Amino acid sequence: MKLNERELKKYLEYVIFLEKERYIQMQLCNKYRYEIKRLGVMKKITAPIKSQEESALGTGILFFLIGAIGIGIPFSIILCGIIINAFMGGDADFGHVAIISIAIGLILGGTVFFSVVSSNNKIEEKYQKEFEIYSKNWKAECARVEKENKRKAVLETELKKMQNQYAETGKALENLYNLNVLYPKYRDIVTVITFYEYFASGRCSQLEGHEGAYNIYENEIRMNIIISRLDEIIRNLEEIKRNQYLVYSTLKESNQKVNSLYEITMRNLQHSKEIAKQSEITAYHSQITARNTEILSYIAMRQAMNG
Repeated sequence: MKLNERELKKYLEYVIFLEKERYIQMQLCNKYRYEIKRLGVMKKITAPIKSQEESALGTGILFFLIGAIGIGIPFSIILCGIIINAFMGGDADFGHVAIISIAIGLILGGTVFFSVVSSNNKIEEKYQKEFEIYSKNWKAECARVEKENKRKAVLETELKKMQNQYAETGKALENLYNLNVLYPKYRDIVTVITFYEYFASGRCSQLEGHEGAYNIYENEIRMNIIISRLDEIIRNLEEIKRNQYLVYSTLKESNQKVNSLYEITMRNLQHSKEIAKQSEITAYHSQITARNTEILSYIAMRQAMNG
């Protein structure tokens, strides 16, 4: 489709709008997906493990008492009998000796027993404190995850809405390109903005020909005056300001819009506000829908004029 200079500028304005908004919507969708993936993820909280030292000590007590009764006491009776008998010149009463030996054995056994019980109580007390901390952290983590899952559900709704907006914008852009005003090679955001700058600055008045936008663009790429790849431009945005000012300012403005809408969305989520009821977000969706409708009407008009 052939258009005059004024019509070309109008056409390029529509294309730039759709390309710009599709860029904004794509960036927002990516940010929303990242946030959704991050929200509601349960952190690992390790439960305390009861010390095996306590059971080992309990077993030790059992073996100690068995040894004390089965071996220690008889041995103590014999040993004490020999010692006492030696002091008493062989006149010791072994009944008294046995009582004394048993008493000594029980005192020693009791001392060890109560020492072990005291140690086990300390181990149990330590475990209970650790378990209380674990329970508190677990409840807090569950509460955080529950709260984030509510925010996540709201954000998933907004993501679907933004994805639908992106698809709607993409369809309008496809229909606009299908008017075949631009050669397919030049149908991207960087090229279209550059072409518009050529027309707006008076550097050209048509697409084709030696002094047309196509030829100027190819020459500037070949001479490394401009950058044509969007990813490279994004990485070096400040560096293109001089030679590709309109590309620079459009992307700069788009990035600011992305950050603004994203911050509004996150702020509303933090305060548990429903995004759909917030005027800034609603206004954006309404504006894009209205402009897309306007562009679709323009496309229908051009198609009718072209027969």
